[in-house]
Amino acid sequence: MAGTQLSCLSWFLTALLPFMGYMLAVYLNSPEQLDRVRNDALRYLPSAGQKKSEQTPSNDVAFVSPGFNPFPVMPASVEDWRFHSRRKETPPEPFPFAMESESQATLRKAKDMYTSGRTDKAQRLFQRALQFSPRSADALSAYGEFLHREKNPLEAEKLLAKALQLRPDHAEARRVLDMNSGVVEDIDRNVFVRIDAKRNSLLEVPRDNPAFIRALRENYVRHVYHSNAIEGNTLTLAMVRSILESGMAVAGKSIREHNDILGLDLALNFVHQTTLKRRQLSVE
Repeated sequence: MAGTQLSCLSWFLTALLPFMGYMLAVYLNSPEQLDRVRNDALRYLPSAGQKKSEQTPSNDVAFVSPGFNPFPVMPASVEDWRFHSRRKETPPEPFPFAMESESQATLRKAKDMYTSGRTDKAQRLFQRALQFSPRSADALSAYGEFLHREKNPLEAEKLLAKALQLRPDHAEARRVLDMNSGVVEDIDRNVFVRIDAKRNSLLEVPRDNPAFIRALRENYVRHVYHSNAIEGNTLTLAMVRSILESGMAVAGKSIREHNDILGLDLALNFVHQTTLKRRQLSVE
C-alpha cells in the first residue's frame, strides 16, 4: 500500500514539475523554453495503461500519439497564449459606421440642448460628437456654426474650412463660412487699425527725446540677447548689455560666446549704415 502511495506521489510530482516549467515559460514569453518543457512532459508522462517496464527511454517519445498534449486546457504555444490574452483583454474596435451613427445621435442631442438654451452642455456634446468621428463634415460644420453664433469666429473658421476640405460640396458649411468670413475680416481690419495707430504715435515722438533714445537702445540690447540665446548662448541680458556698452569681456564665458554678441552687433550696424547711406549691396 505504501509503495502504491509513493508511486502515485512520484507520478504526481513528475507531472507537476513540467506544468510549473510550462507556466514559467509562458510568463517569460520564451518559445524555446516552452517547446523544451512540452517535450519533457511528453517524454516523462506515460500513456494510459502502459506498464513501467514497457515505457520508452527518456530520449524517445515514440510511445506518445501524434497531437498529444499533457495540458489540454492550456494553449499549445506562446503565440496561442498571447492570442487568447489579447482576445480576453482587448475589446473589439467598433465599426466605422457605428461611430458615425453615434456621432450623428450626439449631434442631434447637442442641437436640442442649444435650442433649449443649455449652451455649456451643448458645447460638450458637440465636442463629444467630434471625438466619435473626427473626420465627419457634419460634426465639424455643426460645431463651427455653434462657435460662430457664440462669438468665436476664429475657431469656427478652422472647423468650417476643415469640413469643406473633407466635403467640398457641403452646403451648410459653405453658408456658415461665408457669414463667418466677414466677421474674421472685421477682426483683422481692427487689429491692423490698432497697429497703425500705435505706429503713428511712435513716429510722433521726437528722435532726440531722451526716453525714446533710452527705449530704442534697450530694445536693441534685448534683440541682440534673444537672437543669440535661441542659438544656445549662455550670456545673460546683463552680460550682453555690459559687453555692448563697455566692450569688456565677462569672466567665465568662452570667446565664442563673446564673438557671437560682437559679430551680430557689427552686422546690425553695417545694415543700419548701409540703409542710411543708400549704398548698393553686392555679394562682393
